[in-house]
Amino acid sequence: MEYAFLFRDDPGLAERSGVGLVPAGPAGRSPNLYTPPWAIPARSPVRGEAWELAKYLTSNRQLLEDGILAEAIETSSMAVLYSPEFDRHFRADLLGAVRASRAVALEERPFGTLGIDACVVIGDAVNAAIGGRIDVDVALRQMHSGLSELQREAVTS
Repeated sequence: MEYAFLFRDDPGLAERSGVGLVPAGPAGRSPNLYTPPWAIPARSPVRGEAWELAKYLTSNRQLLEDGILAEAIETSSMAVLYSPEFDRHFRADLLGAVRASRAVALEERPFGTLGIDACVVIGDAVNAAIGGRIDVDVALRQMHSGLSELQREAVTS
């Protein structure tokens, strides 16, 4: 969200600017969301340290701090995106556009037909595994069943 930087660094521009949803095109409204991938090589000599770093960097506390300090509104978790801290920090129109985009967004890479709901299924399972609430095998089963259900719903609708 480059606008967050512009709004912070150029208040005059911010006063003359507005933010809204990407207009719907011929195929409907579908802004994209992008999250960089995380990976720990299986043979890494620092797997344990990498895992601890991943848990720290994806914690809501850290995402909140990153979001506010780096104006990184779009990479926040849902809990952070809807937090009172974000309400106080970001302009209402910018925050509203990002929140509304989450409801209609499609993933950028790889392109799929299940939309943001597929990202939520995967993200929730990964977050639970990283947070130690479920083990990796349970997370994989949760991803499989969640994506299968989304696919069934897509076929029947």
